[in-house]
Amino acid sequence: MAFRTGLLGACIGFAVAKALPDLLPEAGAALRPITKELIKGGLTLADSLKQLVAEGQEHLSDLVAEVQYERSALAAAAAEPHVSTLNGTSPGPHTSGPRESSRADN
Repeated sequence: MAFRTGLLGACIGFAVAKALPDLLPEAGAALRPITKELIKGGLTLADSLKQLVAEGQEHLSDLVAEVQYERSALAAAAAEPHVSTLNGTSPGPHTSGPRESSRADN
């Protein structure tokens, strides 16, 4: 909204500065400094708004990067196998503990 106001002021100032000297030479000379100040204000406002938007984008980008890192860390933690220890030892990757013989094997 502020950018539009500044841009509108700059456009109005430009139009006045361009048309008024032809229509009323005395008024054009008197309004020229005012018109220049309006244009300066519009440009200053536009520069400030650009800087504000750039800073906002940087902060948002940082937040997105943090969330992506946290999500990948959580996904990596969830993908790790939970190893239960029994007497300080952990079973191998394909073992499920001691194997009991079935009666059919006897």
